[in-house]
Amino acid sequence: QGIADAAEQMGVNVTVLGPDEFDLEKTASLIDQAVATQPDGIALTVSDPVLFKEPIMRALNAGIPVLAYNAGSGPVVDGIPYLTYLGQDEYQGGYQGGLRLAAAGGTKGVCINHQVGHVGLDARCRGFTDAFKEKGLEVEVLSIGNDPAEAQTIIDDYHTANPDTDTFLTLGPNGANPFYAFLEAAGLGPGDVHHGTFDLSPEIVANIENGTTLFGIDQQPYLQGYGAVMWLAMVN
Repeated sequence: QGIADAAEQMGVNVTVLGPDEFDLEKTASLIDQAVATQPDGIALTVSDPVLFKEPIMRALNAGIPVLAYNAGSGPVVDGIPYLTYLGQDEYQGGYQGGLRLAAAGGTKGVCINHQVGHVGLDARCRGFTDAFKEKGLEVEVLSIGNDPAEAQTIIDDYHTANPDTDTFLTLGPNGANPFYAFLEAAGLGPGDVHHGTFDLSPEIVANIENGTTLFGIDQQPYLQGYGAVMWLAMVN
């Protein structure tokens, strides 16, 4: 929506490309597809700086300004000389979330990752894991995928096998929603577990309000999309 609003307000024509489901190889090929249309600028997520480096460099070598938003670590860390990165430090998000959950009384944690291999989500889990380990607490990463029903089953099976796990970090609605479904099916509610998440949605906000979820770390995706269009319009 941020992209759409900025495009309308600034008189910019924007085409949005993306795979039907999480697919890094497909996303890399879409960067080349975008370059072939010779746009005035490209905004993209650097969800794999190694895989995306060559297609991004092809864009830059063609004289196309490139800006990263939502996923990435900046041009220096990513090793790709794009303009800049609009987004949060994903590692710090996970790390600070881990410290907050540990301070709330968590003793054994799990990071529920719905897109293992996505550099930003992996960084969130790595930060959470480091925070718990620094406190001498046990922690694991659980891969659930993006299918809600399957994700709920995986979470339920994990809880059955690890009933002493009392702390859960989800990385967005794709993890939080099946987690809430798991809680309801298991008869668990506010105070039974410690839960934090990334992003905000109506479901996440409702569960923060009822005490089930301690926090939602929101990096303002609307502003990231809006800002990406604004930056590219300014440099053209």
